Amino acid sequence: VVAVGGLPRRGEASPHGAAAARDARTGERPVYFRGAGWLATPSYARAALTPGARIPGPAVIEQEDATPLVAPGFEARVDDGGNLILERR
Repeated sequence: VVAVGGLPRRGEASPHGAAAARDARTGERPVYFRGAGWLATPSYARAALTPGARIPGPAVIEQEDATPLVAPGFEARVDDGGNLILERR
């Protein structure tokens, strides 16, 4: 079976991405990073992150099916399609 179709866009990047990231924060926990040791690491609710949101590492992003980890020196951003993109800073 082959299916072809488009996915609906989740919305355009919001100028309020920083505020969305702040509002999505759920807490903080210690996480061990090789070479850096234990770091106080903020956690965020993935479902609350909107396009334009940027999360600097270190960070833990909590979602139903996975827990992406943003290492120190990286940044996660939510693109216009709602995808989580990790980039080296």
